[in-house]
Amino acid sequence: MASVVTVSGRFPDAEASLLSSFLVVFSLGAVLYLLSWVPALADLEVARRMPVYLLPHITPVVWLLALAWMGRSWLFAAASLVFVGLHTSHGVLAHRVLQPS
Repeated sequence: MASVVTVSGRFPDAEASLLSSFLVVFSLGAVLYLLSWVPALADLEVARRMPVYLLPHITPVVWLLALAWMGRSWLFAAASLVFVGLHTSHGVLAHRVLQPS
């Protein structure tokens, strides 16, 4: 009996396992990102603290790296890390302007 091999050269079970792992990480990242906005949108006092203020800036790294993993792209992963780094730096600067000590 001949085994079925997909275009990528992997067996279908391995592809399904990889896809399900990707979907778990991506979904978890998307949920974390959406939840990170709750303190800011609810205008809670805790949202004024630096770590909580930066959560929406930092959490995209999870789902962006999941996309890079799925696409098997080191270039996209590197670009995602640069984006999140710049985005977080901007968040730090904005926090300092908006919340002077």
